[in-house]
Amino acid sequence: MKLPQFRKKKTLDKVSEGELKILLAELEHQEALLEREITELNSSVRKQLTSCAAVQTETEAEMLSRELENLLELKKNAVQRKFAVQTKRHAVVRLLHLKQEAQMICRKNSVLESIDIDSIISHQETVLEQKDVESMRVERILENSLTEEKHADIFAVVHAVRTDSCSVDDAEKIFEKLTLEQI
Repeated sequence: MKLPQFRKKKTLDKVSEGELKILLAELEHQEALLEREITELNSSVRKQLTSCAAVQTETEAEMLSRELENLLELKKNAVQRKFAVQTKRHAVVRLLHLKQEAQMICRKNSVLESIDIDSIISHQETVLEQKDVESMRVERILENSLTEEKHADIFAVVHAVRTDSCSVDDAEKIFEKLTLEQI
């Protein structure tokens, strides 16, 4: 069962604990897949950085920096998707805890009927949307200069690794920082 189907049920008394646990397992699986994707992207970034030493020309360095820029963009998107899945997972965990707490007390049905699923999920989504709106606002403000600056930064790091003035480990840390700054 998907999250929108839960929202249609409106109140927590109409959702079983088993349904919540199944949804939670699905979200945890999605999160694990995204974590694996992020790990693979990190590995690809490291491979690209390691290959910097073999770059002979500025054109090759430019191509490598573009590839790194694309990998960092993919990573940023994967991290944002993971954050969205985590937000949904937190909402489902909260619903599951509320369901379990309500079952422990005598007033089970009246408590469950008063818990509006949509409002809890909406609250979690509002938190996510506020963060997205804020990051989009900042992103729009910096977008033009950031793209040029980011490319220049990536190219500079590629050049530094290529000329042995920067280690691959240090370059990875720089790219991690660039990725986090974009989010």
